[in-house]
Amino acid sequence: MKPFRASGRTSSLPPSRRNGGRKGRQAFFQEEGPNAGAMWHETSIKCRSKDGYTRKVKSQDTWNPMAQNSITALDNMLSLSIMSVLTMKQKDKEQSQKHLNNLKDRFMSICTQLKVPSQKHGAILQGSHLHQVEAKRATLGKQCLEVIEEQVSTVVRALEQLEGKIEVLKEENRRLKNKLEEQENSCQEFLQLAEQGILHLPTLPLRNGQECPLQEQMVGMVTGPGVAGHLVQTLKSSLELEGMHAFLEKSHQQADGLLWNTGQPNHHCPFPR
Repeated sequence: MKPFRASGRTSSLPPSRRNGGRKGRQAFFQEEGPNAGAMWHETSIKCRSKDGYTRKVKSQDTWNPMAQNSITALDNMLSLSIMSVLTMKQKDKEQSQKHLNNLKDRFMSICTQLKVPSQKHGAILQGSHLHQVEAKRATLGKQCLEVIEEQVSTVVRALEQLEGKIEVLKEENRRLKNKLEEQENSCQEFLQLAEQGILHLPTLPLRNGQECPLQEQMVGMVTGPGVAGHLVQTLKSSLELEGMHAFLEKSHQQADGLLWNTGQPNHHCPFPR
């Protein structure tokens, strides 16, 4: 059981509880309409004044209602905020918009009757001005970012072109290297052919110093002057000897021509003419 109270007075609950709490405020706003905010504000002030709850700020009597330009700037800021919130929602946009607009209207109705110090009239205008400055900075930053992205794209395209040129140069280098190897192989084959064209003649046997020359040997074979004259006449009248003599003459002429062409004249004739 609840304990009995000593007196019949009501319990000391907070003002919000006595006025109905959150549900009571919602019902009050729904009944009174757009001007419910101002009426609720006045009612709460009266209730707090009756209970001795309010504290009077120094020089509050000199406060004035908010200027119309401040209210307009605040309304614009709230409208922009509502639009930014609605862009992030994917469903129930109409209901959210109605709810936010209703809240904005209530808040603005309170602001029209709200008194503020005279020196703070331009605070909202200053906030709006700062918002515009920041918006301009953001726009300028986006433009700078676009310029930087374009410059980066240009650099990337230039690098891609350089990579293509490098690949072309590498391919040309490989082609020239293969061509050089083919030429080296051809030179090796040519050198091998030149080596094969060299005549490898056997060396002449060395003569012993004690042997007599061929002419002395032939003179020793002739026994007398008559025999030598007879041999000479026989050799001159021989057809084979004449053919041999013509062959030697022709060979001697060919040898002289080859030596003159190479720049080495023949001063010694090994064959008799």
